[in-house]
Amino acid sequence: MSEPKPLQPFFSTTTPRALTLELKSKTRDCWALSYAYLLSVHYDVTGSIELQFSSAKVVIEGRELQPLYDALKNQTVTSIREADLDGGMAGSGATFVRSIAVTPSE
Repeated sequence: MSEPKPLQPFFSTTTPRALTLELKSKTRDCWALSYAYLLSVHYDVTGSIELQFSSAKVVIEGRELQPLYDALKNQTVTSIREADLDGGMAGSGATFVRSIAVTPSE
């Protein structure tokens, strides 16, 4: 498997498909979820992506998320991190991840 490479400041990808998705919060909490348990990916063009895993729901909010969605649906994203700065400071037109929320399934 090839080394992960940065695609955008907020996420990294690899080829071929990744086995796990690592999520990193600005508080330094981290989660690793297996793509084998990914049930669905929903992209809301107003600024969110919802991932439904068998064990958790993940909601990613931000802007210009289309490149991230495309990579997630192809399961090539290895990691996503929340911004540790104000969204106004990120370049316009670039993917910006404002928040990542992970909720365990009941």
